[in-house]
Amino acid sequence: MIAFSKAAFAFSPAAFTFSQAAFAYSIRYIQQAKVDIAFSQAAFTYSIRYIQQAKVDIAFSQAAFTYSIRYI
Repeated sequence: MIAFSKAAFAFSPAAFTFSQAAFAYSIRYIQQAKVDIAFSQAAFTYSIRYIQQAKVDIAFSQAAFTYSIRYI
């Protein structure tokens, strides 16, 4: 039992180092996810603006078409 305890105790620093590395990796992964989310939000906002601009362009085209029909 003492030999097992010594072996487990000797293994503990390696396990702790591995845990720290895993935690650091998790933090990096979370930070990357935050960047990805921010980029997605920016892309979504840009898409909404583009759609709104398209609506304005369509309305303008319809008005111009209606005016052209009257003029003809």
